[in-house]
Amino acid sequence: MLSSQEMKKIQGYLEDGDVDTALTKIFKSLGDINRCKIFRMLAVQPRLSVSSLAKVLNISTPLASQHLKILTQNGLLTREKLGKRAYFKLKDKSPIIASILKVIN
Repeated sequence: MLSSQEMKKIQGYLEDGDVDTALTKIFKSLGDINRCKIFRMLAVQPRLSVSSLAKVLNISTPLASQHLKILTQNGLLTREKLGKRAYFKLKDKSPIIASILKVIN
C-alpha cells in the first residue's frame, strides 16, 4: 500500500496533462505498422523522399504522403522541400524521439 506522501508524489507527476496528450499522439501515430516502419527507416537513413519511402514499403505515393503528414503533425518528422521533391527526416533535438530511438536500436 502506498503512503499518502507517495500518493501525492505520483499525483503531482501526473498533473502535467500536456505530456500525456503529446505522448498519446506520438503512440497513436506510431501504432500504424507503416508509420512505425517509416520512423524506423528514418532512424537508419536520415533523409528520405516520399517516393523512396513508398517504394520500400510497396505502397502508393499518396498513401506514403498521408502517413508522413500524420507523423509530421504529431511532431516526429520535419519536411524539407528541394525543388519538386519533399524529403523527410526525424525531428532534431527532441528528447522523446531520442528516447524512442534508444528503445528501438
